[in-house]
Amino acid sequence: MKRSRFFTPVYLLISLSCLVGLSLGTSGCNVTSETTRDAQSSQSTKDNRPNIIFYLADDQDITDYGIYGNEKVHTPAVDQLAQQGMVFDQAFTAQAICAPSRTQLFTGKYPLKNGAFANHTPTRPNIIAVTKHMRSLGYEVVLAGKSHVKPASVYDWDAEWEPVPKEGVPRDYIPLADIEAYFKNATTPFVMFITSKYPHGKYFDVKEPKVEDLKFHVYDEHLKDNQSYIKKRAGYYRSIAEDNTQIKHVLDLVDNYLSDNTLFIYSADHGVSGKFSVKDIGLNVPFVVRWPNVVKP
Repeated sequence: MKRSRFFTPVYLLISLSCLVGLSLGTSGCNVTSETTRDAQSSQSTKDNRPNIIFYLADDQDITDYGIYGNEKVHTPAVDQLAQQGMVFDQAFTAQAICAPSRTQLFTGKYPLKNGAFANHTPTRPNIIAVTKHMRSLGYEVVLAGKSHVKPASVYDWDAEWEPVPKEGVPRDYIPLADIEAYFKNATTPFVMFITSKYPHGKYFDVKEPKVEDLKFHVYDEHLKDNQSYIKKRAGYYRSIAEDNTQIKHVLDLVDNYLSDNTLFIYSADHGVSGKFSVKDIGLNVPFVVRWPNVVKP
């Protein structure tokens, strides 16, 4: 596992365009439609463009992962991903709010610039999102799971599948059947955003939670004797574990159906303990990258 320091998800779109441009044999970030077409035509016998999968968790603190120092929370899938790739310690979202954070990820622009500065507000209609940017590079762009962005004219996915109900859990699951079918039948390079509804509340109802099963930090040390907080936190931990079950399913599908030339990125939209604030616990997000034979562990 390699550790790096700084990355801002708002620059993800630029980074993706750069790496795809390089894989096409063009001058990296300066990819025009003409050079892209020429490069694509020259790649008729060998296409070096990677598939790109971005898994986004919902409302999870960076301090609540094994790889980020919390030995009491169950995150085996993310920990496994980290062992196979690179972990960023100082990745920051622009806002610790669900919709604004997602719009910056999908547009490459700060929420103040793309128009979705407040939660549940639309992106400006003239903004060009990841769908059109990556489609111009020969990619299909897919959303699998929670959306929370609008309008559809900006976020015009080539395919979109909503979360699916599942018995015995408090939140809908990612559409695993659709994801598997897509992986199995994909014939062109793709970008897929898999957007989970976990561990966002409603949390699991954990019976008789124990304070010693939780890790406390500077911001919640004073709540060790608060039974309501302990119960809520235990449910949150259980929801994190459930999301890792989903991630494990996805990683198994990737390994079964896709080549090593698959860039897998994991992050969260923001931290729950600093939500709607400018505190680091809200803005500092997990960021893990796996790309076999390219990103060295």
